[in-house]
Amino acid sequence: MHGYRTQLAAYMKAEQATSGIFMVIVEDDSIESIKAQLNEVKKDMIDKGEYIPKVIFINGKHQPSASAPSYKNPTL
Repeated sequence: MHGYRTQLAAYMKAEQATSGIFMVIVEDDSIESIKAQLNEVKKDMIDKGEYIPKVIFINGKHQPSASAPSYKNPTL
C-alpha cells in the first residue's frame, strides 16, 4: 500500500499532476484482500484530507492462449 499512499503522491508532486491512477495487477486470487487493504488506507487518507487516486485492477493471471480450445474468458 506504500505505492498507493506515498509513491504515487510523490510522482504526482514531482510532475505537478493534479490527478493520478493507481494500477494493481492481480496475479492470484488475492483481490479481496488487496481491496480490503486499500479501503483501510483510503479511509485514513480521507480522514486526513489527502488526495484519493482512482484504482484500476488488471487481471494478471496466467491464461491459456485465446486460440486454444480450453480458453475461458478471464474474470477477476
